[in-house]
Amino acid sequence: MIASYRDLVKGCYVTLQPPKLMKAINNSIVLIFEWKEEQMIRRAEADPLMQKHWMTLSKLCEFEKAMNLIEFQQPFSEFESIEWTE
Repeated sequence: MIASYRDLVKGCYVTLQPPKLMKAINNSIVLIFEWKEEQMIRRAEADPLMQKHWMTLSKLCEFEKAMNLIEFQQPFSEFESIEWTE
């Protein structure tokens, strides 16, 4: 996960705002970061390097919509913070 995030930064797809890594009550891991702008999402999706990272990750985990987590169905949510280390 860290390698693919690092390449999002190198590709200038995301801001330099530090990402947040958290664990939901069902043990799902949530990574929150800020895209530079909406078009960067599509550019990252078309990037062969990012596609390779995401294909590898998809073999290890599932990409879920935030709305599927119990925490995002409440007005105020609590997650367990996970330290982000490079």
